[in-house]
Amino acid sequence: MTRAALWTLLCAAGCAAPPPPRGVVSLHDTTTEIVVGLGRAEELIAVMEPEFLSPAALAAVEGVPRLSAPVSKEALLAMRPAAVLGAEDVPQHQPELAALPNTTWIDPSGLDGLWRAIIAVGEAIDAPTDAYVAALKARVPAPTPGALRVFVYDCCEPPFTMGGRAPLTELLARLGAKNVFAELDQDWARVSWEAAMVTRPQLIVVDDYNGEGEVAEKIALVTARLGPTPTVTLPLGLALEGPRTLDAIDVLRPAIEAAR
Repeated sequence: MTRAALWTLLCAAGCAAPPPPRGVVSLHDTTTEIVVGLGRAEELIAVMEPEFLSPAALAAVEGVPRLSAPVSKEALLAMRPAAVLGAEDVPQHQPELAALPNTTWIDPSGLDGLWRAIIAVGEAIDAPTDAYVAALKARVPAPTPGALRVFVYDCCEPPFTMGGRAPLTELLARLGAKNVFAELDQDWARVSWEAAMVTRPQLIVVDDYNGEGEVAEKIALVTARLGPTPTVTLPLGLALEGPRTLDAIDVLRPAIEAAR
């Protein structure tokens, strides 16, 4: 029996109103990471099964009930959350859930978009954001001269790559590199191998979903298509449009310097 159904039975004895909404449901790793970063992990009553959370965030939500896709509107309504958080790039959650009350959907574009997304989540859960955003901004490097050509290979045939709206594209520019598909007005998009080859990348960033053999196969495929090129693997959690993007600096900076 759902909690809502149980409350209905109890209220038959004379309850005047349903219980007030409580807690936060997060439907994406990025929004979960932000809630933890804002110091509000204890308010989470359910999270989407984590895939790419940082170790610290994963530990913070260890005891929080898990959800699996697709999440139904009825399941969310039964939980009566005060706030539901998600990302607009997750199609299985749209559009059924978008019209629910107390929902906030983020879609960061560039680093400024990331700051705005954090502020939006903070407003949704009534948490101050100034200190957290300031700490992240302090990690953004000063602009470095250079425009080393970088191709980001996420997966697939034809290749799925990063466009200009992704915060990581701006971060690459700060590190003296250029996403060769920065002109695409998308965060992620399909391109052709021919289009990638024309850009003559000097460094290939390969998104690492789960390590081990999977990423080795992707490196073999992309170098077979584009020719011998320096490559660096990037854990997918660092490529998503969230706070962990700043962690990519420590991976990308030495790779860019070595490829020059």
